Amino acid sequence: IFIGDELITEQSYVVNLQQQALFEVITPVGNLRYGNIQVSPDGRLARAEIALTYQAVQSSTITRQCVVQTSLVALPMLVDLQLFQDGWKVGKITYEAPLPVGSPC
Repeated sequence: IFIGDELITEQSYVVNLQQQALFEVITPVGNLRYGNIQVSPDGRLARAEIALTYQAVQSSTITRQCVVQTSLVALPMLVDLQLFQDGWKVGKITYEAPLPVGSPC
């Protein structure tokens, strides 16, 4: 669950896809790798080093045909989290490598 600036970033991404008549399916491949995890002294904030290996496919909402796809990508990131009564929420994602550019299907 996203909050704050990350929620706005993710919502903007979805709106951009909708404006292009696209939807995206992200498929995790393999395990999520965790690196260093730091928790604030009060236990309410955390930062985790994560690497996610995934493949993404963007398809037309009209034809359902694949338009753009990324090959398998291992994407390292720093994830800032905040603890709420109902669990941890993502406040910010900082990618440690450029986001991959897809290629036509």
